[in-house]
Amino acid sequence: MSIRSRVHIPGPPWMKSSSHLGVIQECEVTLQRQIEQFQVLRTIHSGKTLSSVLTRVNDTFQLSVEINKGVQTLATTLDTKLEELKEIIHSGRTRQNQNAEVTPRTLNFIGRDDFVNEVVSNLVAGRHVCMFGEEGIGRTSTAAQIINNPHITSIFADIRYWIPCSRADTFSKFEDLLCTQILGSTKLGNANRMTGLQLFLSSTNKRKLILLDDFETTWNVNEDDCKTALITLSQKTDVTLLLTMNSDQLPKGFDPKTFFRWFDEPIGGTVSPSSNPTSVTSSLLSSWVPSIIPPLERDAAANLFGSYFALTYPLSASESESLDALLKKLGGRPSLIKLVAIRAVNSATPAIQSMVQELSGTDDPMTFIIKDSVDRLERIPNYQRILNTLALFPTGLDEKQLDIWLSFRNSEAMGYLCGICLVSFNNNTRRWSLSPIIRSRLSPTDPAAIVAQREAYKMTLNILQRNADVTKGPMHPSFKTHMAELASYEPGLNELVLSMISCLNSFPDFLRELKEEGEKDRDASKDRVINSLHAYINYQSWSRDNKELTLATISLAKTWKSQKLPWLHYSLGITLLQLDQYDAARKEFDLASEGFSSQNDHFGLVCSTTQGIKARFTLGSEDYRYLMTLLDELAARPTFHLPSLCVEPGPGKRAIQRKWREG
Repeated sequence: MSIRSRVHIPGPPWMKSSSHLGVIQECEVTLQRQIEQFQVLRTIHSGKTLSSVLTRVNDTFQLSVEINKGVQTLATTLDTKLEELKEIIHSGRTRQNQNAEVTPRTLNFIGRDDFVNEVVSNLVAGRHVCMFGEEGIGRTSTAAQIINNPHITSIFADIRYWIPCSRADTFSKFEDLLCTQILGSTKLGNANRMTGLQLFLSSTNKRKLILLDDFETTWNVNEDDCKTALITLSQKTDVTLLLTMNSDQLPKGFDPKTFFRWFDEPIGGTVSPSSNPTSVTSSLLSSWVPSIIPPLERDAAANLFGSYFALTYPLSASESESLDALLKKLGGRPSLIKLVAIRAVNSATPAIQSMVQELSGTDDPMTFIIKDSVDRLERIPNYQRILNTLALFPTGLDEKQLDIWLSFRNSEAMGYLCGICLVSFNNNTRRWSLSPIIRSRLSPTDPAAIVAQREAYKMTLNILQRNADVTKGPMHPSFKTHMAELASYEPGLNELVLSMISCLNSFPDFLRELKEEGEKDRDASKDRVINSLHAYINYQSWSRDNKELTLATISLAKTWKSQKLPWLHYSLGITLLQLDQYDAARKEFDLASEGFSSQNDHFGLVCSTTQGIKARFTLGSEDYRYLMTLLDELAARPTFHLPSLCVEPGPGKRAIQRKWREG
C-alpha cells in the first residue's frame, strides 16, 4: 500500500455544509441559463449578419447581371460597328464624299510594260517604291497604270488610295488630303491626325496601297514631318506606299539610292517571299526601292507620236531622219511627245521637218511648246480667263461650278483646250482641271491672271456674304439652306479662300482690287472681308475642322487690327475643342475673353468664358473652385443676371449649390 492511499486529506469545512451546497447548485443553474441565452443571442446575431451579407451579395449579383448585360450589348454593338468598318474598307467606299477623288485614267500608255511589271513585283512583295522622273516623263500616268494593274487589284482588292500631293504645299494640307481621300472627310477627332489615320488603317489586316503622287511638293516644305508620316502610315497598318517625285524639283546632288537611308531602321517583321501575298499578317518591309522612270525608247516614242499625228508609212529617208531628230529632242517624254503631235495636227504646216527646225534653237522644248501652244489660242474667246481661272482650282471644277466661276459660254472652248491637252476632264469625278505642266508655267503676275484672280475673289466674297446667316447656328430657319449652298462650291471654295487670304497678307494693296461700289474707305472693305471669312469659318466648324483657315484669318485680322479678332479666337477655340486639343483651346478662349472685355462685349465674354470653362473641365488640370470663381466674377457684372455658383463643403463631400444673384 502506498503512502498516498493511506493519507486522509480532509476537504474545506464549508463543503460539508448543506446550505453551501445549495448555493453552488443555484449558481450552476444560473450559469447554465446565461450560457443558453448567450448561445441564442449569438445565433440571432449570426443570422442577422448572414441575412445582411446575403442581401448585399444579392444586390451585387443583380448589379453584376446588369453590368454584364450592358457589356454584352456594348460588345455586340462594337462587333457590329467593326464589321461595318471592315466592310467599308473592303469595298473601298471609305465614306468618300464629293471631295474625294479617284486616280485619273491613262490613255495611249505605250512602252513601259517592263518597268510597270518590275514595280508591281516590288509592291506585291511588300516593298515600298518611290518613282523618280523629270517633268513630262509620265509619273502620274505610270503610277495610275501600276495601281490599276490586274495583279495589284487582286492583291490589294479595292483598298487603293490616290493622294494628289501637288496641291499640298503645307503639311496641314497634306493631312487634309490624306483624311479626305482615305476617310472621305477632314474631320478626325484625334489631336494627331496621322495617329488617327494609323488606327483607322490598322482596323483591318487586309493589304492596302497608298499612292502619294508628286510627293516632292510636300517633302520640300517639311521634310521631317514627311518622314514621320511615311513611317506612321506604313507601321502596323499593312500599308504599302508608292511615291512619285519630280526629280527636277529636288535639291541638287539628290541621290535616289540613298534617299531612304533614314528609313533603314527595322519597323517590324518582313514579308516572307514564300508567304501568301494576299494575307500578309506581319509588318511590311522597311526597305524602299528607288525606281527611276526611263524615257521611252525610240520605237515606243514613234508609236506614241503616230497615235496622235498620222504618219504615212513607209517613211522616206528624210522623214525618218527628221522623226529621229525630233524624238531625240523630245527626250522620250510622253507628255511632251503628245503636245508636239497634237500641236502639229492643228498646224498649217504639219511637216515633221518644220517641227525639228522650230525646236532646234531651244534647250527647253517643254517651255517652248507650251508657250507656243498658248500663244496660238488667240482665236479661242476668253481662253486666258479659262486657263487662269482653272489655275485657281487645283481639284478642278464640275460643269455647274464651271458655269458659276466663268459666267460665260465655255463648252466649245473647253472642248478645244481638252483636245490639245492643256485641260483634262476626269470621267470619274466629272471635273475639268488644268494640266499640271501648264499650271506651273502660268505667271501669277500676268494681267490676265490678275483679272481672273480678282473676279474669282469678288465672287467668293459675294457667296460668303450671301450666306452670312450661317453664323447664327442650326436654330436659324435658313441654316440648312446656307450650309447646302456653301457645300456645293467645295472643295474649290476652300482652296480659293486660302489663296485670297495669302494674297491679302502678301500684297496689302490688293485690297483695292476687291473694293465694291459704295464702300467709303479701306476700313469698310476690311470689315466686309473679315466678316465674310468669319462666316466661312463658322460653316467649316459644322462641316469639317480646318485650323489652317482660322489661323490664316487671325493673322490677317491682327494685321488689320480688326474688331472681329476676339470672335476669330473664339472660333479657333471651338475648332480646337473638336480636335480634342483642350489646352490650346483654353488659351484661345482666354485670348477671346481678353478681347471681349476690352471691347465691353458682354455677350462675347459670356460665350468665351463658358467655353473656356468647358475646356478646363475637360482638360482636368485645374481645381474646379477656380472655375467657380470665374463664373462668380462673370455673374457679378452689373449688366448681367446670371446664376452664381458657390462652393460649400457638404457632409463627407463637396456640394455645389446654385443661387441667383441679382446683378
